[in-house]
Amino acid sequence: MAAGAIGTPHLLRSLTRDPMLADPAPIPPWTISLETLIHDFDTLRHLNPGAEPVEVFAWADALVRPDFKDRGLLGTAVVAYTAWKQASAVARAPLSKRRVTRRLRRQRPHRPHPDGHRRGRPRRPEDRAGGRAVGAGGGAGPPRGQPSRTHWHLTGTSGTRPVPTASPRRERSAWMRSGMFEVDHAELYYEIRGGGPALLLISGAGGDAGYYSAVADELADAFTVVTYDRRGNSRSTGRNGTPMRLAQQAADARELVEGLAGGRALVFGNSGGAIIGLTLAASYPEVVSGLIAHEPPAVNVLPADDPARGFFPELAALYAEGGGPAAGRRFAQTVRGEGTYRWPDDLWQRFLANQEHLFGSEWPGFAAFRPDEAALKAAPFPIVLGAGAEDRGLYYARPSVEIARRIGAPWTEFPGIHMEFLRSPVAFAAALRTLATQMHTGGGRVPELWEVSPPAPRPAGPAPRTPGARRP
Repeated sequence: MAAGAIGTPHLLRSLTRDPMLADPAPIPPWTISLETLIHDFDTLRHLNPGAEPVEVFAWADALVRPDFKDRGLLGTAVVAYTAWKQASAVARAPLSKRRVTRRLRRQRPHRPHPDGHRRGRPRRPEDRAGGRAVGAGGGAGPPRGQPSRTHWHLTGTSGTRPVPTASPRRERSAWMRSGMFEVDHAELYYEIRGGGPALLLISGAGGDAGYYSAVADELADAFTVVTYDRRGNSRSTGRNGTPMRLAQQAADARELVEGLAGGRALVFGNSGGAIIGLTLAASYPEVVSGLIAHEPPAVNVLPADDPARGFFPELAALYAEGGGPAAGRRFAQTVRGEGTYRWPDDLWQRFLANQEHLFGSEWPGFAAFRPDEAALKAAPFPIVLGAGAEDRGLYYARPSVEIARRIGAPWTEFPGIHMEFLRSPVAFAAALRTLATQMHTGGGRVPELWEVSPPAPRPAGPAPRTPGARRP
């Protein structure tokens, strides 16, 4: 296909397989044209002779007849087919069916390969040369500061809401690379999407990369978006029962930027992630090219008699009495908008598993935070503080205004609530795109990919550094 041997692929409308496509209104609810997708699978298998299927991903939307989407009718299917030998292909064909509200996904178990690796997972050159086998559990592992395991995935729609037809970026799928990154006494799970200037997204309570999955998909056409599970949370290791140190969290972020983002990155942090971002900017300015701190709950910058100063002690007392669930329920009650939208199921389950770590180990560190105002004032890169339009006056929004005033940084208002990136990721990503683009191009630096129409996303990402390239 790449060489042009089989012609130019086109989006085709098949009236022979779906005679109702011209006027789908008479089709009964939940009618599925089974022949449509099965022919796509057969074609993709023909284009990959001898390859063993590993994963099939099907996504549907109303691209052929958008005017029928409000009636729950879909007009186009996109099929991604992944096979052993790291071969993959994508086909698009018409599909007539009633609304599909979740991804159709089928995955076969990975089979052990004779050389010790697992099928369907990319290997690094050092693995093929006899180094550490992915998933084998043996070997000395890579040097610190380098990815230890890496996978490629094809991501598409958000699991809990339909993809808006009006967004051309979401009509394409984005390649996502994931793996484990070794830092001091821990391995951090990370995900990388897209290409362009590096943008590191740091999460707050719960520390999960999944908070930003939909936003990262939106921004992957313009940025190399790096997300990760913070130390001790979700799929990362390093949970040992000791109190979290913000200095260590900042050091983890620094190593990720050096190892995965070419040494410098724009940084966005929400809530506790904004606190970590402010700590990173003050401690390691050499790896930050711009910082956007969204609603850091830094209540210590508020007046001494402000009632918000009692937020952290109140939840610490609840945790001491009733554990993580009791503190978590009260925490959710203080965050505007929680309970009015649905979290992705996998993210919610991981958050519940992180509650004890949040309130038992991380809470004291966040509670004690005070920004290094002198270092932030002297930062050689732009810093912007911000909060959501629906959070005006709340305890986790007001500190951003005060910090901006103290360090002489601009303040901006984002759309929505504290976690708008989960409730309305398209709107939130649009606001973040504007700020991040302005920061990167402030000195007249406009990447080539922004000067022309970018091609469809493909697997991309910075090459791993050699051990000698690590900063002291």
